[in-house]
Amino acid sequence: MTLGWNVGHVNGTVYFFKEGGGGGFHSEMRLYPEKDIASVVMVNSTVFNSTKFLNRMDRTFWSEN
Repeated sequence: MTLGWNVGHVNGTVYFFKEGGGGGFHSEMRLYPEKDIASVVMVNSTVFNSTKFLNRMDRTFWSEN
């Protein structure tokens, strides 16, 4: 656990994120301040690539805003 958020970017858009994981699950939360959206993914798999998934899925919401 940490008190801070990590900083990432996808296609030049900055986001803040927290990843989690443990016995059989993986999750990631993202906040996009410039886009006024947030996303969360939670899966029952420790090998699921949440970063790759959210990089692809989050862009679909950008085009709608």
